[in-house]
Amino acid sequence: TSLTRGGRQPDYAYYVWDGNLNGNPAPAPGNIPADVDELTEWQQVFGMGTEASDNTDLTLWGSGSAYIPDTGNFYIRRTCPGCSAAHQDIVYKRLTPLPAEFDVAELFVGTWSSIDNELGVDFELYSSMSYAMAGILSWNFCNYDDHDIGFPRDCGPSRGAPHQWTSLTRGGRQPDYAYYVWDGNLNGNPAPAPGNIPADVDELTEWQQVFGMGTEASDNTDLTLWGSGSAYIPDTGNFYIRRTCPGCSAAHQDIVYKRLTPLPAEFDVAELFVGTWSSIDNELGVDFELYSSMSYAMAGILSWNFCNYDDHDIGFPRDCGPSRGAPHQWTSLTRGG
Repeated sequence: TSLTRGGRQPDYAYYVWDGNLNGNPAPAPGNIPADVDELTEWQQVFGMGTEASDNTDLTLWGSGSAYIPDTGNFYIRRTCPGCSAAHQDIVYKRLTPLPAEFDVAELFVGTWSSIDNELGVDFELYSSMSYAMAGILSWNFCNYDDHDIGFPRDCGPSRGAPHQWTSLTRGGRQPDYAYYVWDGNLNGNPAPAPGNIPADVDELTEWQQVFGMGTEASDNTDLTLWGSGSAYIPDTGNFYIRRTCPGCSAAHQDIVYKRLTPLPAEFDVAELFVGTWSSIDNELGVDFELYSSMSYAMAGILSWNFCNYDDHDIGFPRDCGPSRGAPHQWTSLTRGG
């Protein structure tokens, strides 16, 4: 028999003998629910392709979610109907506590990393939730740390298994997949309120255009809305600006800038974006965060990790990228390239 390879016998069972107890009392039943491998007690937190769903709540695996306790001992599940048999359903069992500021969503759909995340130390992998709860048939191989290659890279039950991973930016990936968190992760605590991210927040229906060039120029543009004193750009910070660029690379076609800190007096927002992208009162992780969609920004997941600045007349986002520098995605009113 085999769980993964062809030519196997399909119908079989294994048993243990009562006489193995040698007079000792039988252990209590394992209490693994019969339907634990269904999705009835799992909440979807991410989905792409055919697995995208309006019921997805990105916030449930964001920082501070009760479904992702900092103490560890929780489960995350990926389904991938187009993957090989062993990779169509994978359960990640977290063993160790999470370090401060550990980004769970980035680990799975950004870059699958070995930092505070090593097989057999920090986590175990299983091909079903019933196996995970029984503690049997854990996976034996994992690798990590290939930029923008997400879970599970080449991890497999017994050896490397290529092309079962997902990526938000790189080719060769699996296109249809979803992630879930288990209701049991709550450990009896009440479920958090829904994240209340509107289903259409990534559309442009609630956004006002303030600038446009080329094919994106529009008669509906109102330049004054990001000028000094505009109610759309509060001096106290805590506002969003969005750039669309249909000819940019996939990760840069839609970027959301989330301002965290107050604006200094006479801060020129338009100059920052279409003039010179500057580090003055504008540093990633301090003054602002960047995201590849408004839904990610509202959920606080998958924030970008790299930015540079201060190249004269090179506008937003210079070479900023989700995980490393990305050249030629910037705009400029005067310079070529």
